[in-house]
Amino acid sequence: MSCPEDPAKDVLKWMVLTFIGTQGGRTSYGNVRHVYYSNTASPLIKEIIVNEAEVVRDWMHGLENDKDIKRRIADQHIARRFEKLLDLVE
Repeated sequence: MSCPEDPAKDVLKWMVLTFIGTQGGRTSYGNVRHVYYSNTASPLIKEIIVNEAEVVRDWMHGLENDKDIKRRIADQHIARRFEKLLDLVE
């Protein structure tokens, strides 16, 4: 990774927030979607995190204590998506 550490951590946080999504609900078609997230961005973020697992592993674990992440992972469905990311870096 050729990005300085501080901006890289900010980008990682943004990617994690984008991947885990936000609390879902009923769609305009009447379906229930527990988590709203980007179907397009999620696989790309997953690929980036897998490719940089050695670099981002400790940063990912540090995000468990980030206030924005904590707020979102209070929801069990979103927490599962975050756990998937943690599994990818192990």
